[in-house]
Parts: sequence; structure tokens; C-alpha cells
Amino acid sequence: MKQVRVFRELLHRLGDQLEVREEPAVFFRINSNTCWTPSVRYLVHSKASGRVNKSTDRKTAGGLNAEPDRVCFPSNAR
Repeated sequence: MKQVRVFRELLHRLGDQLEVREEPAVFFRINSNTCWTPSVRYLVHSKASGRVNKSTDRKTAGGLNAEPDRVCFPSNAR
């Protein structure tokens, strides 16, 4: 939380109105080919971003795959 406050203050001094959340936020983009792309936004130290991103991707995919009745993925079968 301290780092979030520091980042908000820095943005404020720079005149940036970017919203910085304390918790991760999930957004979905729908593409023209009926595919959706999830995007998770979170504040993380730049040196840890690659590691955290990989971990988040694995956990997200695992969670989605664990709920096949709640999440429907498109099939390539014809």
C-alpha cells in the first residue's frame, strides 16, 4: 500500500490523472474474430514484472481450466 501511495503522489506531481488501484483489476477485450482477451492490471516493481506476469498467467489459465462448466472455450473441431 505504501508503494501505491508513493506512485499516486508521483503521478499527481507530474499532472497525470492515471487511476492507480490497490488491487488487481481484470478487463476483457473482445476481438473481431469472436475471441476475448483477458487483461489483468496490477502495480508491481519493474524488476519483478516478468516473473509476476508469468505466475499470474499460469494461475489464471489453471483457474479457468479448473472450471470447464463455467468457462467455455472455442473449439477448433469441424
